[in-house]
Formats: sequence, structure tokens, C-alpha cells
Amino acid sequence: MRAGVLYMFNDSTQKIPSWAVALAECQGARRSLKAGRPHCFEIILKGQLLQLAAPDEYVASEWLQALLQTASGVSIIFAKFF
Repeated sequence: MRAGVLYMFNDSTQKIPSWAVALAECQGARRSLKAGRPHCFEIILKGQLLQLAAPDEYVASEWLQALLQTASGVSIIFAKFF
């Protein structure tokens, strides 16, 4: 994330993101209980769900906390988790 925008890259060598969304559109975040992978969570974006998976439970919790703070309007500093 940079300047309130969440970017998605297909791999670590990619220079231009394949997708981006302003986190001002984030309406919430939650655990994804129906996902087939562990440590999944969803970002709720104005009528859409974006499903992500973290490498472990700790990182998933960090992401969820940061996203919920963003949705509530609390200013945060987002670290690189992945």
C-alpha cells in the first residue's frame, strides 16, 4: 500500500501493478471461513469482495487490523507484510 492505495503485482519483479484500489473504498474486512486455503480474509469494497491469503496467522491478523482501521477512518502506517 502506498498513499491509501492497495496495489497487486503478479510477481516481485513486476514494475507496473496489475490491479489497484483506493482503500477509501474499503467498507470492512473479515475472515474468509469458506476459503479452501488457510489464513484467508476478505476486503469488502463497495459491493465487491476481494479475497486474500496471508502466509501465516500473525500476518493475516495484522492485515485485518490495518484494514479495519482504514475502513473506520483511523490513520495508520501500513508495513510490507508479504
